[in-house]
Amino acid sequence: MSSFLTWPFIHFYYSNNSYETYSAKKEAKPIVINESNGQQVFLAEDLKIVLPPKHSFISLPITSEELKKSLVKNGLPKDVDVITRDENYAHVSISYFDKYTKWWVSILENNNFNFQADAFDCDNFSDTFMVFFQLTSKFFDLKVKSQLACGTVIVENVEEFAGIPAKENSWHSLNIVMTDYNWFVVEPQNGVYISLNSYPNKKNIKMIIF
Repeated sequence: MSSFLTWPFIHFYYSNNSYETYSAKKEAKPIVINESNGQQVFLAEDLKIVLPPKHSFISLPITSEELKKSLVKNGLPKDVDVITRDENYAHVSISYFDKYTKWWVSILENNNFNFQADAFDCDNFSDTFMVFFQLTSKFFDLKVKSQLACGTVIVENVEEFAGIPAKENSWHSLNIVMTDYNWFVVEPQNGVYISLNSYPNKKNIKMIIF
Protein backbone atom coordinates (compact mmCIF):
# COMPACT_ATOMS: atom_id res chain seq x y z
CA MET A 1 0.00 0.00 0.00
CA SER A 2 1.37 3.40 -0.94
CA SER A 3 2.35 5.71 1.90
CA PHE A 4 1.47 8.81 -0.17
CA LEU A 5 -1.90 10.53 0.33
CA THR A 6 -4.12 10.54 -2.69
CA TRP A 7 -5.39 13.83 -4.15
CA PRO A 8 -9.04 13.49 -3.04
CA PHE A 9 -7.87 12.96 0.57
CA ILE A 10 -5.46 15.91 0.43
CA HIS A 11 -8.20 18.16 -0.92
CA PHE A 12 -10.63 16.99 1.79
CA TYR A 13 -8.08 17.50 4.56
CA TYR A 14 -7.13 21.05 3.63
CA SER A 15 -10.64 22.18 2.82
CA ASN A 16 -11.82 21.12 6.28
CA ASN A 17 -8.77 22.03 8.37
CA SER A 18 -7.47 25.23 6.81
CA TYR A 19 -7.23 28.47 8.77
CA GLU A 20 -10.06 30.96 8.44
CA THR A 21 -9.32 33.50 5.71
CA TYR A 22 -8.77 37.12 6.73
CA SER A 23 -11.80 39.36 6.62
CA ALA A 24 -11.54 43.10 7.23
CA LYS A 25 -15.17 43.15 8.35
CA LYS A 26 -14.29 40.94 11.30
CA GLU A 27 -11.36 43.07 12.41
CA ALA A 28 -11.86 44.87 15.71
CA LYS A 29 -12.41 48.59 15.21
CA PRO A 30 -12.68 51.58 17.56
CA ILE A 31 -16.26 52.56 18.25
CA VAL A 32 -17.52 56.14 18.24
CA ILE A 33 -20.63 56.75 20.33
CA ASN A 34 -22.62 59.72 21.54
CA GLU A 35 -23.03 60.02 25.29
CA SER A 36 -26.18 61.34 26.92
CA ASN A 37 -24.50 64.73 27.35
CA GLY A 38 -24.08 64.99 23.58
CA GLN A 39 -20.31 64.62 23.59
CA GLN A 40 -18.75 62.30 21.08
CA VAL A 41 -16.32 59.80 22.52
CA PHE A 42 -13.83 57.39 21.02
CA LEU A 43 -13.56 53.87 22.44
CA ALA A 44 -10.74 51.44 21.74
CA GLU A 45 -10.31 48.61 24.19
CA ASP A 46 -10.15 50.44 27.56
CA LEU A 47 -9.18 53.84 26.11
CA LYS A 48 -11.88 56.49 26.35
CA ILE A 49 -11.34 59.90 24.77
CA VAL A 50 -13.78 62.78 24.49
CA LEU A 51 -12.98 64.73 21.34
CA PRO A 52 -10.79 67.81 21.99
CA PRO A 53 -12.15 71.37 21.94
CA LYS A 54 -12.57 72.95 18.52
CA HIS A 55 -10.39 75.77 17.28
CA SER A 56 -11.91 79.18 16.73
CA PHE A 57 -8.63 80.51 15.34
CA ILE A 58 -5.41 79.22 13.82
CA SER A 59 -2.90 81.77 12.54
CA LEU A 60 -1.47 82.14 9.09
CA PRO A 61 1.79 80.20 8.92
CA ILE A 62 5.33 81.35 9.48
CA THR A 63 8.42 79.67 8.06
CA SER A 64 10.63 77.36 10.08
CA GLU A 65 13.33 80.06 10.16
CA GLU A 66 10.85 82.62 11.50
CA LEU A 67 9.81 80.08 14.12
CA LYS A 68 13.40 79.71 15.33
CA LYS A 69 13.86 83.49 15.51
CA SER A 70 10.65 83.79 17.52
CA LEU A 71 11.92 81.25 20.06
CA VAL A 72 15.16 83.17 20.58
CA LYS A 73 13.26 86.45 20.85
CA ASN A 74 11.18 84.91 23.63
CA GLY A 75 14.07 83.67 25.73
CA LEU A 76 15.51 80.52 24.13
CA PRO A 77 19.34 80.51 24.21
CA LYS A 78 20.80 80.88 20.72
CA ASP A 79 22.91 77.75 21.00
CA VAL A 80 19.96 75.36 21.45
CA ASP A 81 19.43 72.94 18.57
CA VAL A 82 15.97 73.48 17.04
CA ILE A 83 14.98 70.74 14.61
CA THR A 84 12.06 71.44 12.28
CA ARG A 85 10.58 68.77 10.05
CA ASP A 86 8.19 71.01 8.11
CA GLU A 87 8.43 74.27 6.22
CA ASN A 88 5.46 76.13 7.71
CA TYR A 89 4.07 76.44 11.23
CA ALA A 90 0.95 78.08 12.67
CA HIS A 91 0.03 79.05 16.20
CA VAL A 92 -3.18 78.85 18.20
CA SER A 93 -4.86 81.31 20.55
CA ILE A 94 -3.91 81.39 24.20
CA SER A 95 -7.53 80.65 25.14
CA TYR A 96 -7.51 77.51 23.00
CA PHE A 97 -4.21 76.37 24.48
CA ASP A 98 -5.66 76.72 27.97
CA LYS A 99 -8.76 74.72 26.98
CA TYR A 100 -6.59 72.06 25.37
CA THR A 101 -4.42 71.59 28.46
CA LYS A 102 -7.54 71.16 30.61
CA TRP A 103 -8.86 68.60 28.09
CA TRP A 104 -5.49 66.84 28.11
CA VAL A 105 -5.52 66.55 31.92
CA SER A 106 -8.99 64.97 31.73
CA ILE A 107 -7.59 62.37 29.32
CA LEU A 108 -4.80 61.55 31.76
CA GLU A 109 -7.20 61.25 34.68
CA ASN A 110 -9.96 59.31 32.90
CA ASN A 111 -7.52 56.73 31.55
CA ASN A 112 -5.21 56.51 34.59
CA PHE A 113 -2.13 57.51 32.61
CA ASN A 114 0.62 57.42 35.21
CA PHE A 115 4.39 57.67 35.03
CA GLN A 116 6.07 54.28 34.71
CA ALA A 117 9.86 54.31 34.52
CA ASP A 118 11.12 53.03 31.15
CA ALA A 119 7.60 51.89 30.21
CA PHE A 120 5.56 55.11 29.98
CA ASP A 121 7.82 57.90 31.14
CA CYS A 122 8.42 61.56 30.29
CA ASP A 123 9.24 61.07 26.60
CA ASN A 124 6.06 59.00 26.11
CA PHE A 125 3.97 61.73 27.74
CA SER A 126 5.53 64.46 25.58
CA ASP A 127 5.25 62.42 22.36
CA THR A 128 1.58 61.65 23.03
CA PHE A 129 0.79 65.27 23.93
CA MET A 130 2.35 66.46 20.68
CA VAL A 131 0.54 63.92 18.50
CA PHE A 132 -2.86 64.72 20.01
CA PHE A 133 -2.22 68.46 19.70
CA GLN A 134 -1.40 68.11 16.01
CA LEU A 135 -4.53 66.04 15.42
CA THR A 136 -6.72 68.91 16.62
CA SER A 137 -5.96 70.85 13.44
CA LYS A 138 -7.88 68.19 11.51
CA PHE A 139 -11.04 69.67 13.01
CA PHE A 140 -10.22 73.10 11.55
CA ASP A 141 -10.19 74.08 7.89
CA LEU A 142 -6.66 75.42 7.41
CA LYS A 143 -6.40 77.88 4.52
CA VAL A 144 -2.66 77.30 4.22
CA LYS A 145 -1.19 73.88 4.90
CA SER A 146 1.02 73.97 7.96
CA GLN A 147 1.86 72.20 11.20
CA LEU A 148 0.80 73.57 14.54
CA ALA A 149 3.82 74.93 16.41
CA CYS A 150 4.02 72.30 19.11
CA GLY A 151 7.35 70.66 19.87
CA THR A 152 9.18 68.33 22.22
CA VAL A 153 11.73 69.88 24.57
CA ILE A 154 14.77 67.91 25.74
CA VAL A 155 16.18 69.50 28.87
CA GLU A 156 18.49 68.89 31.81
CA ASN A 157 16.14 69.20 34.77
CA VAL A 158 18.39 71.27 37.04
CA GLU A 159 15.49 73.28 38.51
CA GLU A 160 12.20 71.86 39.81
CA PHE A 161 9.19 72.63 37.63
CA ALA A 162 5.56 71.46 37.73
CA GLY A 163 6.24 68.89 40.41
CA ILE A 164 9.14 67.26 38.57
CA PRO A 165 12.05 67.30 41.05
CA ALA A 166 15.38 68.90 40.23
CA LYS A 167 18.24 66.53 39.58
CA GLU A 168 21.61 67.17 37.99
CA ASN A 169 22.54 65.03 35.00
CA SER A 170 18.86 64.12 34.71
CA TRP A 171 17.31 64.42 31.25
CA HIS A 172 13.66 65.30 30.93
CA SER A 173 11.17 65.64 28.09
CA LEU A 174 8.22 68.02 27.94
CA ASN A 175 6.46 70.23 25.39
CA ILE A 176 6.42 73.75 24.01
CA VAL A 177 3.53 75.48 22.22
CA MET A 178 3.32 78.77 20.33
CA THR A 179 0.24 80.91 20.95
CA ASP A 180 -0.86 84.37 19.87
CA TYR A 181 0.37 85.65 23.24
CA ASN A 182 3.67 83.87 23.81
CA TRP A 183 5.56 80.57 23.74
CA PHE A 184 4.61 78.26 26.61
CA VAL A 185 6.43 75.28 28.07
CA VAL A 186 3.97 72.66 29.30
CA GLU A 187 4.54 69.63 31.51
CA PRO A 188 2.52 66.87 29.79
CA GLN A 189 2.31 64.75 32.94
CA ASN A 190 -0.05 67.23 34.60
CA GLY A 191 -0.84 70.11 32.20
CA VAL A 192 1.04 72.81 34.15
CA TYR A 193 2.46 75.48 31.84
CA ILE A 194 4.61 78.60 32.00
CA SER A 195 5.93 81.12 29.49
CA LEU A 196 9.23 80.16 27.87
CA ASN A 197 10.86 83.33 29.17
CA SER A 198 9.93 82.39 32.76
CA TYR A 199 10.69 78.68 32.49
CA PRO A 200 13.33 77.97 35.18
CA ASN A 201 15.24 75.47 33.02
CA LYS A 202 15.33 77.47 29.79
CA LYS A 203 19.14 77.78 29.99
CA ASN A 204 19.36 74.01 30.31
CA ILE A 205 17.33 73.20 27.19
CA LYS A 206 19.44 71.02 24.88
CA MET A 207 17.10 70.51 21.94
CA ILE A 208 13.60 71.24 20.63
CA ILE A 209 12.05 69.03 17.97
CA PHE A 210 9.08 70.15 15.86
